[in-house]
Amino acid sequence: MKKGFWFGLMMVVVWAAGAQVPVGQWQDHASFVAAHKVQVSPDKVYAATRMSMFYHDKEDFSTKALTKTTGLTDVGVSTFAYDERSRFLIVAYSNSAIDLKLGSQVYHIADIRHSNISGDKKIYHVRFHGGKAYLATGFGIVVVDLSRHEISETYYLGNQGGQGTVYDIAFTDSLIVAATDNGLLYAPKSSNRLHIYEEWTLDTLSPLQSRSVRELLTSQGRIMASTCRDNPDTSTIYYQTVDGDWDSLRRDHVESIKAHNGFVLVNKNYCVEIYDADFQLETVLNALSSWDVDIDADGTLWVGHAWAGLVKIPKPYSSSASFAPQGPFNDDYVYSITSSWDNVYVCKGGKKPTYESAYLSPSVTYFDGKQWEQLGFSGLPVQDILNVAVDPTDYHHVVATSWGSGVVDFYRNEAREFYSYQNVSEMVPYRSGNYVHQRVSGLAFDWNGDLWITNSLVDKGLLVRRKNGDWQSFDISPMLNGVAGEKREIDKIIWDSIYGYKWFAGRANRIYVHDGNNRMAYVNPNNGSKLETHTVTCLVQDHSGDIWFGTDKGIKVIYDGYRVFSNGGRGEQAPVNCSNILYSEDGIYEYLMAYESITCIAVDGANRKWVGTSNNGLYLISANGLEQLEHFTTANSPLNSDKIVALAVHPVTGQVYIGTNMGVQSYRATATYADAEPESDIHAFPNPVRPDYDGLIAIKGFTRDALVHITDSRGHVVYTTKANGGQAIWNGCTIEGGRVASGTYFVFASDKAGSMRSVAKILMIR
Repeated sequence: MKKGFWFGLMMVVVWAAGAQVPVGQWQDHASFVAAHKVQVSPDKVYAATRMSMFYHDKEDFSTKALTKTTGLTDVGVSTFAYDERSRFLIVAYSNSAIDLKLGSQVYHIADIRHSNISGDKKIYHVRFHGGKAYLATGFGIVVVDLSRHEISETYYLGNQGGQGTVYDIAFTDSLIVAATDNGLLYAPKSSNRLHIYEEWTLDTLSPLQSRSVRELLTSQGRIMASTCRDNPDTSTIYYQTVDGDWDSLRRDHVESIKAHNGFVLVNKNYCVEIYDADFQLETVLNALSSWDVDIDADGTLWVGHAWAGLVKIPKPYSSSASFAPQGPFNDDYVYSITSSWDNVYVCKGGKKPTYESAYLSPSVTYFDGKQWEQLGFSGLPVQDILNVAVDPTDYHHVVATSWGSGVVDFYRNEAREFYSYQNVSEMVPYRSGNYVHQRVSGLAFDWNGDLWITNSLVDKGLLVRRKNGDWQSFDISPMLNGVAGEKREIDKIIWDSIYGYKWFAGRANRIYVHDGNNRMAYVNPNNGSKLETHTVTCLVQDHSGDIWFGTDKGIKVIYDGYRVFSNGGRGEQAPVNCSNILYSEDGIYEYLMAYESITCIAVDGANRKWVGTSNNGLYLISANGLEQLEHFTTANSPLNSDKIVALAVHPVTGQVYIGTNMGVQSYRATATYADAEPESDIHAFPNPVRPDYDGLIAIKGFTRDALVHITDSRGHVVYTTKANGGQAIWNGCTIEGGRVASGTYFVFASDKAGSMRSVAKILMIR
């Protein structure tokens, strides 16, 4: 027996890199570094994270994600279990739905989720016995018939047969055992009356009586249980001895207990104790930061690590390797997403609805199209990172705002400057007695590389840091007249690329405009509007120069922004109109999204608008807003959640990055941004097009809205289309709709003068 063995984690991280996504396809960007549950099967090791799952194949050494786009039907994993006998993988979700996964086939059961059961419906553990799966839930035991893919029975084990929490289930040679808040309940496992409460007997003889039993296992026909009495974070492990008595291990924090392949594992987060089948301690591995563990027959330990994914530790436990699919470092709340021409940045900060600090650790992750990395904050005293802006004159230069702290300046992904009232006199903080708060939030670069920043609850609420490093502040108090003190919060800003104006908004039902010199005015969102709204939630300028903004009741547009200072520009209300868009649906005219609370808007290369809502998913509308092109929800797409909190469109790929309260996803759309001249490298994806591919073919690099012809090798036109922004889409068919034959196809496109020229080739293999 080896005790007190110190284990130093030396990781060899193996990433599963993402590939280019075809048009019309979804991609999950889940985090896989914090694995809270692990299970070993004969050929794979499965691991669950907060949102999704992944597995490591022990035979071909691959690591693959299991997400809503790659084999699961939902998101937010509560627990899971794999049955070696039936080969079923059962995944239980936080919403109480379950998946029965057998190979590539998935059977989704949502009966518990949609039931009218009140109270706790969480699924705590899944156990298998006799071709059935037993779910320990917040209201009792649910039995799933694996052969019929359906729920067959429910056992209510609470007081007098009512609802009662069952945390875990175990089977001995003759008994089924349930772990409850009052100890153990026993029943003959061969009984056909388990749905009758009187068939169950409450244990009153063991030390487990009146204790909350959270986990169970059986080894050699004997039971081990993890229990707590007063503090659920402190457990006592009890186990049956050979003579039928009970013994205990010292009281400690226990993450999980498990029996597998002739071993018993007690995981205490900071260490793992490995016992033999008779509960005799063999080895202790320290300093693991493990949330769950499992073990192979040869003693290889698999650890669900708090920050290293799935860790493999073979005997003699002196080395390790870590496995996880590529993804962000965490799945924390998404506040904003920013896309530049190379990277996509996700801010994981936030603030309370009352605009107070949430005190979230500083976190900005960025994606370069292949892998996710983190911006380094170098121990700066900041929290709640809300927004990021990328310098258009130097894409290596990125700036982030920290709500309550200041502004962090990055170069090549490392922090190089931190600005606050302590070193920038123009950056005046909000003060209330001894309370000092630097409430900066919105930021935007102009084409000169000057950085514009909003600063809340102070008269000098607009700042600029010039490209040369000089700072300047602007007194915007004339625009704030009539606005209550707490309503002077400002947390969003855009730069007008047509006139150079700065448009910003916040807590008050106003939009503020500043020309960057001495003119200013505010816009009443209800001026000229037929539908009164109360909150401005987001702002964006489209490629035509119009200002689109979201509200608590749909979308409005400012078409006459050039008139914003027509009343003098001294802080008064501007005469511009905020127009509703009236569109027809089945002959009935309505205002655009009048019943939706809009959270974010992004403009793609074809000037179409992607619109996120607070509880009804994601819309794509035409450039003028008169046509709904797409509406994605959790019911009709792989979207993780109908609550959209942030959007960004990558200008090169056309990929739409979607931030929800359940993490980040992306959708490969049909439009990209276009330049005035066509790119020298216009190319198609996929190319060649192989026989097993029947999706859309994307051809990008055109001038805006170019006319595109596709011909065969003899020069016959087989297809004609128009680019969406800078990208054209071909379905691999002729104009008549039939699939084209194998061969080389030539892409011709109109140039600036309107003439056609050959720009690309596509090889089609049927």
